[in-house]
Amino acid sequence: MTSSAHTLHAVSPTATITFVTESAVVALPMGAGAAPVVCRRHFEGAHLNFDAADGIRAEVVGERDPVPWYSREERDAALATLETYRDLPWEPEDLDRLVAHVRSTPFYEWDE
Repeated sequence: MTSSAHTLHAVSPTATITFVTESAVVALPMGAGAAPVVCRRHFEGAHLNFDAADGIRAEVVGERDPVPWYSREERDAALATLETYRDLPWEPEDLDRLVAHVRSTPFYEWDE
């Protein structure tokens, strides 16, 4: 399946993450005088937090613009995690809507 996500380009960060919210939104410092890059991360064993103010649920219902994923690989890992949620008491159409949203969210491709 082809993704409709847009690829964003940025120089690979050399500093460490300085801020992570409970829904895995991070601000990556990009060097002296440069604005930080804000993106969503997915960590091994992590669950997507739907209740945080900067969470994916707020994006799905249109209250917030989508936060780009750190990379295509992390976005795809989040999609795989969402598939494991099918065993939880979700309304199937809600989960399908969430999966479609994550699939269409942009991601960064880091220049080396």
